[in-house]
Amino acid sequence: MTEVLFPTILFLTSVLHLYSCLREKKKMRMISKPFLMPLLGICWVIFADRPSYLVLAGILLGGLGDIALLWPLKKGSFLLGVLFFFLGHLCYLTYIFKAYEISTSVFWMIFIALIYFSGSFFIYLKTRKEIPSALRIPSFMYMLALSSLSALSLLVLISAPDFRKAMSFLGASLFLVSDGILSQMIFVKKKESSMLNFIVMFTYISAQVLLAAGWAAG
Repeated sequence: MTEVLFPTILFLTSVLHLYSCLREKKKMRMISKPFLMPLLGICWVIFADRPSYLVLAGILLGGLGDIALLWPLKKGSFLLGVLFFFLGHLCYLTYIFKAYEISTSVFWMIFIALIYFSGSFFIYLKTRKEIPSALRIPSFMYMLALSSLSALSLLVLISAPDFRKAMSFLGASLFLVSDGILSQMIFVKKKESSMLNFIVMFTYISAQVLLAAGWAAG
């Protein structure tokens, strides 16, 4: 029963939230958003072969980040959201190191790390002037954590390719897309947009679900 009930509730809540983003129904959006990650956390516990407290903690920290980012244009709320998501990604990274063996060559490790680090540094330099000075270091640290998640997911996939690891890598990549668009909205456009909110949340929810699903048999 629970294997059908909670995924269904998560799906319906996600649809409701995405609809509220697109139609600019602020009250509905603010009510539905805090339930997304707790519901995903319940689904993780139900479906994971060996539920990890690290993944569950990462998901729930994402939920706290979601609440903080209900007001993304407020500096304090944004900084708190970055902190929660940074801690969540540290949980995810620790889980990957504990659950998977990376057996690629040193060349590929260095090559992929350089690509992600160079990309993060380039994006930071391009957007640095738009970011308030108090948020620059936290934003760059979070960017490195997010890039590390994607890079490690790719190395895990290359080491022993399978469908679930491909799902995890896709999820980590969608996280990059989601946060990239969110940063553009906050620091460049400096105003919320219904379409951008929809895209950010669609890619974010997809990212978290794909990560959790990919790790469920880990």
